[in-house]
Amino acid sequence: MANAQLNKDIQEFFDILMSLDLDHTKKMNDRELKIPFATNIKITQNEVCLAEKLFNLYSKRWGIETSYRVKKAFRPKTTSKNYIVRLFYFLFSTLVYNLWIIVNIIVGNSLMKKLPEKPLVTAKLFGTVLYLIIEPT
Repeated sequence: MANAQLNKDIQEFFDILMSLDLDHTKKMNDRELKIPFATNIKITQNEVCLAEKLFNLYSKRWGIETSYRVKKAFRPKTTSKNYIVRLFYFLFSTLVYNLWIIVNIIVGNSLMKKLPEKPLVTAKLFGTVLYLIIEPT
């Protein structure tokens, strides 16, 4: 564990932890890469079990953060201040995002006979194909 200071004017510290569990170790070019994460929860050297539980919880959170980022890719841009227009765009982008997830589940089940760990159809490809399908000619 290492402490890192965020700002030299403000005394805020957090711990940087490394996963020791080999299930969370990724390989890249035949080298093992351990995955670090930061937390403001105080963990001592004797609380390795707690650190691993936190790592598992943080790992689930990463998927949620990624979904928020990907949803933004589906959201139309607008300068409208009309609440109805903005709400419609948000709901529409959520619908398209969910459709993209369903397509990835179907493609994964068809090709691999299981749920894919990562999307097989990228958001950009899905958006392009969807546009080509609904584009009036």
